[in-house]
Amino acid sequence: MAKLSRSKLIEELEAKGLELMIDSPKYKNLRSNIWVRCEEGHKIITNLKSVRLDSFRCPQCAGESSKGFNAATPFEMPQKKGYRVLGIDNATKKFGVSMYENGNLIFYRLLTFSGADLIDRLNQVRDKIEKIIIPIWEPDFIQFEDVQLQGKAFKTYEALVMLIGLIEMSSKRYGIPYEKTRSNIWRSHHGINGGSRSVQKDKAMKRVKEMYDIDVGDDVAEAILIGKYRVDVKERNERKDLF
Repeated sequence: MAKLSRSKLIEELEAKGLELMIDSPKYKNLRSNIWVRCEEGHKIITNLKSVRLDSFRCPQCAGESSKGFNAATPFEMPQKKGYRVLGIDNATKKFGVSMYENGNLIFYRLLTFSGADLIDRLNQVRDKIEKIIIPIWEPDFIQFEDVQLQGKAFKTYEALVMLIGLIEMSSKRYGIPYEKTRSNIWRSHHGINGGSRSVQKDKAMKRVKEMYDIDVGDDVAEAILIGKYRVDVKERNERKDLF
């Protein structure tokens, strides 16, 4: 099949309600990464092969990946069959989650919490953790991101500290082991170093695309990588125990 011209590529993307971003990598073939923006302004790292699927949709608009692992019930957590690691990209409004079972990624989505009042949003998060995530999703370990003051307004920092305390208390209350890890550690583990926050988010989406060939927004991408960091640490520790 002949390579598409730029004008034909743009025409095909526009038919799906997508705009090719000016700084997108050069289109090479169906599987090469391109950067597009949906009608709501969300940036997506994807490829033309994925865009051509009838099921393709903006992952941030949909609230999760454009492709589910279980086509019949893409919005439901599969029945538990093994050891589960929950990865969380913790924030008080957009809360990315991923679930690994026996080292395999089985679920990912974006949870959103609304309202101008911080305490109301934190209560929403607590209800989601204590009424759904822990009792129904049944994680055996929870991995989330620690927070640093660097570059953050104090109110933002304070809100994130309160959120971390909430996750810790809920995990402790229900007897779920957990760990909080600084972002530079899990990013470095995945080869994401340097650059601005937006550049790091782009790299996270690209890394997830490379690893799992799925299209997700930055919050979900980071949740997937945070969970994978814990899975890799667990496997490394288990190998050490064999010797």
